[in-house]
Amino acid sequence: MQAMKMQRGYSRPSGAAAARQTGYATLGIGLVLLFVLSLGTIYLSRSGIVDLRSSADKTRYGEALAAAEERLEIGIAWMTVQANRDSLTPAAWALCTDGTIKAALPGGVTSATWDGAFGDVDGDAADDWRCQCRQASTAGGAVSPCTAEAVYLATPVANPGSLYFVVAGGHSADGSASVVVKQGLNFFKVLFPGAENGPPPLMGAGNVPLNGTFNVVANPNGGGRGVPVSLWSKSVVDDPQGSAKTCHAEDFNGGCSNPLSKKDVKGVDIIDGDTTNFPPDMFEYVFGVGSANYNLIKSQATVLPDCSTLGPGSSGFVWVTGDCTIPSNTTYGSRANPLLLVVESADFRMNANSTYYGLIFAFDPNGNAGSMTMNGGATLRGAILSNDAVEMGVNINGTFNLIYDVPTMNAIIDPPDAFLKLIARMPGSWADYL
Repeated sequence: MQAMKMQRGYSRPSGAAAARQTGYATLGIGLVLLFVLSLGTIYLSRSGIVDLRSSADKTRYGEALAAAEERLEIGIAWMTVQANRDSLTPAAWALCTDGTIKAALPGGVTSATWDGAFGDVDGDAADDWRCQCRQASTAGGAVSPCTAEAVYLATPVANPGSLYFVVAGGHSADGSASVVVKQGLNFFKVLFPGAENGPPPLMGAGNVPLNGTFNVVANPNGGGRGVPVSLWSKSVVDDPQGSAKTCHAEDFNGGCSNPLSKKDVKGVDIIDGDTTNFPPDMFEYVFGVGSANYNLIKSQATVLPDCSTLGPGSSGFVWVTGDCTIPSNTTYGSRANPLLLVVESADFRMNANSTYYGLIFAFDPNGNAGSMTMNGGATLRGAILSNDAVEMGVNINGTFNLIYDVPTMNAIIDPPDAFLKLIARMPGSWADYL
């Protein structure tokens, strides 16, 4: 019994021993928690670093993309301005080689060839694209060799000018990221997009006076096939007075021998008071762009303060911001190479025995275009238009002939190579990879 009492008493640890065992357990749990917290801290730190790197990568990519887009826009702007200039001659560009774009653009390209970047035109192994490069800072003259600051322009070898690609590269501020972008472009005609048969020889948003000694040869298809139109106006026009006459081309031989309209007789070729069908924006009717954006079209023209620097044989698209006078006994333009002239907020005058081939558009952004004076013996083969909302202001001194000359107008409205073009981006052609 004594032995048994002693064994039960010995199995109970003392107070100090129990405290030591509890301390060991607490220490173990603490070490485990510290280890877990350390792992969590390390994980969160690494995750934060990854997030920071990802954010920095996105920032650097954004910087590179912005730089590439800036150069791309410079190339597009250059092509827009040069659309009607002799310097845009893609047939003379150099044949693209695989090494040129890789050497010049930041980061190079992943496509093995230009055909891989833009498409194989004919299925053979040769590159099917012509190209040139221009300095992105100014997009001025072509440069050789091309540098990383260049913009590439590419067009098919087989049909140059039918399609364009602009290619540009950019890099981040620290140089660690690079992007190459491309955009497909094409040109479209803008003159008279809604007029299937061209305008009548006289057209004005306001009153068009038919007073004086002049002859107007109608557009033979101005109102549809076989329907002649001499004048189209939003306002009501008075009956012709004086010796004013209109006629078909076959009835004109220095004068209208069989007039459609004459003094006190307003024929079916004069469409006036047309508040329903007359275009609400004459500028848009002519150029396909609203008058509020007329500077887009003006940028395509040769802009002059007046007509003093023009001369016999002048042709193309000219925009004058001051008075314009065609001297006596001179010929401006021709049937094959007519003159499209916009006279902005100023007066136009043709002196005696002068001849003009083409179209004259008296234009003012506020709808108050200048006057037109035609002196004895002057002949205009084409058309006169005005966006004047009050009155066109045509003054005739002596005999004046306004002849809708079909070959001349066709050379402006629908030539083989568009007389006036604007650039268009091809949907789906942009990419930041090659």
